[in-house]
Amino acid sequence: MTTCEHCKQKLDIDEVVQFDEFGSLENPMIICKLCFKKIIEKGVPNFDPGKCETCNKTLVPHIDDWDDVFKEKLIWFMCPEAIKNPELSDHEQIGYYIVQPPDDSEPTWNG
Repeated sequence: MTTCEHCKQKLDIDEVVQFDEFGSLENPMIICKLCFKKIIEKGVPNFDPGKCETCNKTLVPHIDDWDDVFKEKLIWFMCPEAIKNPELSDHEQIGYYIVQPPDDSEPTWNG
């Protein structure tokens, strides 16, 4: 059992995730999956996912399946125009790990 650092609920280890706010925290926090979803949906403080080079709109989280996020430990941020119209292949998308890998590896994936 472990405790969510946000809601203080005691949970089994498979019900929590480690999250370092996309590299802004030195040590990842342990939070339950529900608190993690709320943070992502609300927006991570002081995190700028970037802008689409085509239309200059801020990238937003694009999550089809939260189970995939928890399994892959990766969140995709996409141009809102590309989310509305998937045929727009020239608009930006980038993946950010929910816990950044060591400094000697690439922290993001470009799609």
